[in-house]
Amino acid sequence: MKKIFLAVAAVCLFFFVELLCINLIGQKYTPNLLLLLIIYLNLSLGIRYSLLAAVLGGVFKDSFGVYLFGFYSFAFVFSAFMTTVISKLIYQKGNPVTLFSVVFLICLLNLSLQCIISQNIHQLGLVIKIIMLPEIISTLFVTGYVFRKLKRCALRLLG
Repeated sequence: MKKIFLAVAAVCLFFFVELLCINLIGQKYTPNLLLLLIIYLNLSLGIRYSLLAAVLGGVFKDSFGVYLFGFYSFAFVFSAFMTTVISKLIYQKGNPVTLFSVVFLICLLNLSLQCIISQNIHQLGLVIKIIMLPEIISTLFVTGYVFRKLKRCALRLLG
């Protein structure tokens, strides 16, 4: 029960930090913090907590987004499942290269799925240059810091 409460609190915190970043630095360069939380929960606690974070984070983003309700929820749940698959194939605990590889692939899959769902596939070159590349770079840029802080909080609160 404590892990569920902490996962819900983390989703709320990450959503509000992401909104704050959008207001401070703009949508284009804001890292996808909710996706990083979903990946972290999947790698450390398992798929159940990751799915909880995916659904809740998706509902939050759907509530404030411009797309149909369920757009972000579906993309996040898909990303949670793909994190499980990809981490079984390439992730080695304690190896930062494989961690960044997992984060890169999940970000790429998440943004590709969003591009397909929103029917922007005909403008793929523009979407890659304007949306995908800045978001993936900014997400990878903060990955190490976010994962260190989440690990520290998890050790303090759960350990």
